[in-house]
Amino acid sequence: MGKAVKWLLIGLGSLVGLVIIALVAVLILVDPNDYRDRIEAAVEQETGRSLSIEGDISLSIFPWLALELGRTTLADAEGFHDDPFLEVDHVDVGVELIPLLLRRELVTRTVVLDGLTVRLMVDEQGRGNWEDLLPEEADAEVDEPPADEPAPEAERRDLGRTLANVGGLDVRNARVSWDDRQNDLRVQVDPFNLNLDAVRIDERMQLQLDWLMTGDDLPEIAGELSSAITVDGGLTQLALDNLRLEASASGDDLPGGEIAASLRGNPRVDLQNLALDWPDLVLETLGLRAELALQGRQTDAGPEGEGQLTVEAFNLRDLMDRLDLEAPDTADPDVLTRVALSADIRWAEEVLHLTALDWQLDDTTLSGEASIHDFAGPGARFDLAVDEIDLDRYLPEPVEAENGEGNGNGAPAEPVEIELPLELLRGLDLEGEFRVDSLKVAGLRLSDIRTRLHTDNGLIRLDPTSASLYDGSYQGRLELDARQDTPRYALQAELEGIDFDPLITDLTGDESLLLGRGNLTLDVTTRGNTVDALTAALNGDGQFRVTDGAVRGINIAKMLRDAQDRLRGRSPEESDEPVRTDFSELTGSIVINDGVVRNDDLSAQSPLIRVTGSGEADLPQETIDYRLRTAVVGTLEGQDGRPREELRGLTIPLRFRGDLYSPSISVDLAEALSGEQRERLEREVERGRDRLDEQHDRLRDEAEDRLRGLFN
Repeated sequence: MGKAVKWLLIGLGSLVGLVIIALVAVLILVDPNDYRDRIEAAVEQETGRSLSIEGDISLSIFPWLALELGRTTLADAEGFHDDPFLEVDHVDVGVELIPLLLRRELVTRTVVLDGLTVRLMVDEQGRGNWEDLLPEEADAEVDEPPADEPAPEAERRDLGRTLANVGGLDVRNARVSWDDRQNDLRVQVDPFNLNLDAVRIDERMQLQLDWLMTGDDLPEIAGELSSAITVDGGLTQLALDNLRLEASASGDDLPGGEIAASLRGNPRVDLQNLALDWPDLVLETLGLRAELALQGRQTDAGPEGEGQLTVEAFNLRDLMDRLDLEAPDTADPDVLTRVALSADIRWAEEVLHLTALDWQLDDTTLSGEASIHDFAGPGARFDLAVDEIDLDRYLPEPVEAENGEGNGNGAPAEPVEIELPLELLRGLDLEGEFRVDSLKVAGLRLSDIRTRLHTDNGLIRLDPTSASLYDGSYQGRLELDARQDTPRYALQAELEGIDFDPLITDLTGDESLLLGRGNLTLDVTTRGNTVDALTAALNGDGQFRVTDGAVRGINIAKMLRDAQDRLRGRSPEESDEPVRTDFSELTGSIVINDGVVRNDDLSAQSPLIRVTGSGEADLPQETIDYRLRTAVVGTLEGQDGRPREELRGLTIPLRFRGDLYSPSISVDLAEALSGEQRERLEREVERGRDRLDEQHDRLRDEAEDRLRGLFN
């Protein structure tokens, strides 16, 4: 038995020796460069493209069966580049010899490709220059694999075992160009470097990538990617731990010349079910940090996914500065300094759904839900609510005209343009509810606002809209028609139970001229691209009614007394009584025609006076011409407290004219005098009649007395 083992070992040793001698002989006696022409001819016969091996071919046998190629090129397909489709300066491929001989197992060392160049091209007809290298597809699809062929799972595991023997990949100084002549797009990646550790199934492998991409009219994009990759033997599960992608774009057209971004996390990919689980995606760019917990999958209806998005608080003004954008001019410089966002997201059937939405803007919170079905339009359906917002903080400071008119140098003021994004408005497809708990705008304070937004190819409506304001309520609708180049506006509004004193004070910033509570209805339309045009095209009508109120700035009772005193040649009395006129009811209606507001039925009543009025205000010209006729129906008291009975029944006309915002107020003396003279004439006629009657009675009495004397 011992002799047999001895001779067996001698035989094996001799065999190994013979193999080694044969391999050494091959290395000494065989020059692989002698087979250059055969290799080139075989490739051209197989692919139809010429292969040129310009550098030396080097072959080693033990312990690695290795091949090294010098510069090698593969020609492009006919009709594409004149330059080669593929070039490589150096190739190093090695297979471990012993596993190959004893177990028929392919174990490679790191594959090195140095100076690889690939030129990809799509011609004007849409053909790619790589398509002829792909295997031809079968004429008919086979639903079930033949019995002698391995099932897909078995194929994946066989491939997995094969990859497990790959020693790694090292691509150095590679260049890839993309020339799409159908879409006139040219991109080049140069350099491109890739390094992958030896493949280990169910164990981590380190991957490193870096590149620089340039292109026509494109910024220069540099990037680096690193991750520890783990794959299972069936090639169904892929884990990327410590994934980190750093990219930066630079170019003259970019804000600040450069924008950098960072993406990281630990995604998991189910290759078999085409699913993704990325619970800790973090994106940082331009001072922003966004976190996303994402789950996605491919379905028969397309990609689907859901997750939770959080954007940490950031300064919007700083972001706009980084983007070389000018921040809007706001009355409050501290706004737009804190913005944050969180939401649950879901993508299905090409619609993005946002729920549990929480958007912070300074001191304001917007919440609700929305679904976006068109990002270009955009198109969305929504149900949103705002807790409170002061829009006056975000609007520019009001500009006061010098000298109260024009631009301060005697020239007319330039028209204020209203530049609406008409194309954007026409593309809107929005529908939804919107609520605001508290709003301040143009000095006005509103609460409990409810409205519904509709858009239809540029016809935008807020209908219906309701709100609470100044102890009253608002109901109405607002419409913007942007379908034509000149936008049209329409407003229908009904105010009920409004306290006009604080409303007008907040709106104008000055003490209100009107006190009282009442109702107002308006139905107006206008059109134009400037404020002046909107004013000149204003048309419509309205009605108003105010009760238990007063008009500040005018004391009609005192004006009547003063006017009466002047008419009778007396000096007006001094008085410290309030400069206001009380009324129990004030009613009227207006008709607006091309910016001219006309009223002919003003009526104000109080226990002492009755006021009627008519006239018009020209809004484009900012002028007014209005007459009030005041009739005294009660007894007015003078400064001394004594009644002025002579004023009872007197009618005094007042005239407001001149500048709309600071009119002159005067008594219409011509009408007043004519009325006074008529009253004097009537009184003199009455006195004459009384004197005639008295004279007649006296003469009659005297005649009777004389007659009695004669007969007695």
